[in-house]
Amino acid sequence: ADTIDDFYQNLLESYEKDYKEYDEDFVKKTLSLIAASKNGLTEDEILSIEKIDKPLHWSSFYCSFDKMLCIKNGRISFSHTYIREAVEKRYDLKEPGCGSRYDIIIYYAQFLKENKWNALSEIVYQLYKLETPESVQQLYDFLKYPATTSLLYRVEEALCRNYWIYLNKNGYSFECFVDYKDSLIASDDYVENQRFVFHLRNLLHSFGNYKISLTLENEFLKNLETSNKISDEILVKAYNDLAFEYTTLVNETSVQEDFDSYVNSACELYNKSINLAKKCSKSELAVAYNGCAVLCYYCKLNEDAIQ
Repeated sequence: ADTIDDFYQNLLESYEKDYKEYDEDFVKKTLSLIAASKNGLTEDEILSIEKIDKPLHWSSFYCSFDKMLCIKNGRISFSHTYIREAVEKRYDLKEPGCGSRYDIIIYYAQFLKENKWNALSEIVYQLYKLETPESVQQLYDFLKYPATTSLLYRVEEALCRNYWIYLNKNGYSFECFVDYKDSLIASDDYVENQRFVFHLRNLLHSFGNYKISLTLENEFLKNLETSNKISDEILVKAYNDLAFEYTTLVNETSVQEDFDSYVNSACELYNKSINLAKKCSKSELAVAYNGCAVLCYYCKLNEDAIQ
C-alpha cells in the first residue's frame, strides 16, 4: 500500500471477502451503520437494524475487527479517524440519500412515542446528514416546534445551531416558532418551561433574531400572568428576566425606533416587578432596582433617548 488510505481500503476488501459467505454485503452494511451513526451504536442496535439472525457471525467479525473499533458508554464506534474515513469513502456515506441513514431512522422511529431522547437526537442528525429535499422538509417538521429545538439546543448546542443554519440556507425560517409557540408550555412545570424559553432565546440571539425571541417570551409571560398555578415569586422573576433582556437590547440596538420601544417595554416590566416584589421577594426587588439603574445608564449613552 502506497498510502494510509490504500492500506485501509485493502483491509476492508479482505474482510469483505472473508465474510461474504454469510452475506455478500455483511461488512459493508455493518461498518456503514457504525460510520453513519451519530455516536456509535450498541451491539443490540446493530443486530436489530441489520436483522442479523445469527449473532455468531457478528461476534466472529467483531472479535477479528476489534482493534479498529472501540466501545464508549456501551456504544460501538471506530477507534480512529483513518478507518472511519476509509469506510465513508468506500461505501459512499457522504453522498446524499445514503441508505444506512434511512435504516437508522426507521429503527429509531419506533422509540419516538416513548419520548426517548436518543431516538430524537439520532433521527434529527440523520435527516440533517441525508441532504435530500425530502429530508430537509422532515428535519424542519421536527424543529419547527420551539420546544423541540430548545431541547436539542440544551444538550447539543453546536449541532442544533448547524441544523438551523442548514434550514435557513434551504429557505426555512424561525417564523414557524410563532405559529407553534404553544409547544413552549409543555406542562405545568414552570422551571422546565422556563428552560425552554431560555435556550430558545440564546439560539435566536445567536442568529441575531431578537424580535421572534421577544414575541415568544412575551407570549410565555402572558401565560404565566393568567395562570393560577404559579407563585408571585416566580412571576416576579419572569418580569425581571424579560425586562433585563429588553435592557440588554437597549444597549445593542442602533435603530432609534427599536431603542424607544425597548426602553418603554423594560420600564413597564420593571414597574410590574417592583410593585409585586415589594410584597413577596426582597431579592427580586433588588434585581429590579439594579436593572432600572442599568437601563438609566444605557439611556444616558443615547443622546436621543426618551427622558
